[in-house]
Amino acid sequence: MLGFGQIRDEVREIIPARLYEIWKRWHLNDMRAGTFVQEEILRQAKASGVEINDYDEACNYLQRFDAYVDEGYKYGTRWLKEELPQEVIDYICCL
Repeated sequence: MLGFGQIRDEVREIIPARLYEIWKRWHLNDMRAGTFVQEEILRQAKASGVEINDYDEACNYLQRFDAYVDEGYKYGTRWLKEELPQEVIDYICCL
C-alpha cells in the first residue's frame, strides 16, 4: 500500500494496537471526502483486500456500486464532517 506522506508502518511499531486503529481511522479528525455510505463502501473494500490508493481509484470503485453520487453529493467535491465518537474521545483523554 502506498501512503504518500503517511507513516503507518512506523506508527504501528511504536503505539498500542488500539491507538493505532483509532489513528488509522480518525487521523484526519472529522474531515471526510465521502458520505457515510461512500466511506463505508471504501472501508469494506480495503478490509477485504481491495487496494484503493488514490482519489481516482476511489471514484472508480464507488461507480461500480452506483455510489459515486450519494443523495446528490459527488464523492470528494468538499470536506464533509463526521464527529469523533465519544468512545474515541474518552479513550484518548484517558491516555
